[in-house]
Amino acid sequence: MIRRAAVEMFGGDDFFRVTPAGKKAAIENSEAPPKVSRSKQRYADYLYEDSCRPFGDWLKWKERQRRGLAL
Repeated sequence: MIRRAAVEMFGGDDFFRVTPAGKKAAIENSEAPPKVSRSKQRYADYLYEDSCRPFGDWLKWKERQRRGLAL
């Protein structure tokens, strides 16, 4: 980590920046993300799309899209 003391642009506060070695260390020492079930991933995809459709209608639309039938 790099520290810049008393940076005027930040009102005299210290400024810290992560170095490439710090990023690498964080990645190497992080736990693997938890496994997500298919149903939870599907619901997360639904929430992410924010389609304003009810979940059941979205599932039907998604299936038609997967088959190449959706417009």
